[in-house]
Amino acid sequence: CARVCAREDNICEEMITLPSRKPNPEKANPQLGVGWMKFSCNTQYLASRTDNSPHALYIWHITKLRLVAVLKHLHTLHDAVCAVHEFS
Repeated sequence: CARVCAREDNICEEMITLPSRKPNPEKANPQLGVGWMKFSCNTQYLASRTDNSPHALYIWHITKLRLVAVLKHLHTLHDAVCAVHEFS
């Protein structure tokens, strides 16, 4: 389980656990790994979603090779559009 810091629309000190689901090994093509990913227009950031945690959007800084943010959503993410501004 990944841990993120979030509360409503504000950043806080409270830690929460992201829900995750285990793939069914009996299925012919179990969903494992990164379900999709998209680069920002300036290619400095990458947004991704994993198949076992479809409610979380991971934002990565490409040149610094680090995770910038994890956004927890109420529903399964099917798509996203990267329109990020420079972080300080």
